[in-house]
Amino acid sequence: MRKILSRCVCVLRNRIAFREEKGAVLPFALIILTVGLLVVIPLLSLGSTTRITSEVYEDRLLQVYAADAGVEWAIWQISSKTTIVPIGGEVILEEFQSNGLPVNVTITDLGDRQYGITASSGSPGSSTVIETVTYVEAMPDGYTVIVGDKMFAAGYTSEDDFYITGDVTLSGSCVLGGDVFAEGDITVIGGANVIEGNVVAEGDILFSGGTQVIGSVGAGGNLTLQSDAVVHGDAYVLGNLDMSGQSEILGDVYIGGSISMSGGADILGSYPLTYEEPPFAFQGITCISSWDISYD
Repeated sequence: MRKILSRCVCVLRNRIAFREEKGAVLPFALIILTVGLLVVIPLLSLGSTTRITSEVYEDRLLQVYAADAGVEWAIWQISSKTTIVPIGGEVILEEFQSNGLPVNVTITDLGDRQYGITASSGSPGSSTVIETVTYVEAMPDGYTVIVGDKMFAAGYTSEDDFYITGDVTLSGSCVLGGDVFAEGDITVIGGANVIEGNVVAEGDILFSGGTQVIGSVGAGGNLTLQSDAVVHGDAYVLGNLDMSGQSEILGDVYIGGSISMSGGADILGSYPLTYEEPPFAFQGITCISSWDISYD
């Protein structure tokens, strides 16, 4: 009887102990859940904040670029004499779009060739304003300024000096009595085209069809002469020079790249000389003495 009683007591104690351990994992589960919530919720908030901040930063950056384009546009307007600012007065330029944003620019004459330029971009409640004081030397008097590309059609004649902001094309017996400056490429094709002044392009230049350039040539890219084209002055070529078809350069050649001649082409002056900026190229002066940016 003692053995049976002892066994029953043992079984009873084990059952009691098992019932006491039920629910012991719950506090640990609650602790883990609480810690998880404390970590996850801030992370979700941080991700949302980061996304919003990134969007705001991107918007601001686009506004800065757009306003800066407005400053550059104003400087060009002054230097090219496209816009004349009255002494002591101001001019508000026509609104334009940059980076999909409206840009408004005001130019104020401060005297002694100094100009205050204010350019703003954005929308009400979220805009960027750049204010500068800039010294600008305008282009020489007498230049005809053409904004964008220009094509001189067959038979066109002029005694003007031209400054063109885009590409230039001459086609068929054109006669230009002055200088030609282009911010893009210059292409002269067809027969008997004559340019009596100097020719300067920031890009590539192509002369063909018996083109005669009485002055000198400056190319910020490559210079190509074909089909009896002749340059009577010097050639300043930052890129490569390619000559063919009895073409000639009567002056010296200042080159930054290579020279290729074929088909009876010839250079009568000295070459190759180390490239340098053409002394006849117009060198405008722009100096920004102050540049402030503010946000709304």
